Amino acid sequence: MIETNWSKKTGDDGARIKEDSICIEWHISDVKENHEWLTDDQCSEVLHEVARKHDADIGVNWEVLDATVRFMFPEPAT
Repeated sequence: MIETNWSKKTGDDGARIKEDSICIEWHISDVKENHEWLTDDQCSEVLHEVARKHDADIGVNWEVLDATVRFMFPEPAT
């Protein structure tokens, strides 16, 4: 079920809160923060992969994003 009745964001943490649930958002800018060589499309692919492989015991965090980027798009040699 898709919920559209979310309250506005509360602070800078990206969380939206309803009376009985929360939604934590990650944006392509979060992916780019540590991986600036990625395109917007690649960052979107990373977020989609993280969503597909989501492990509720681990959650989504910076380590998960970084590991997914390294797996999908190794840093280019300089």
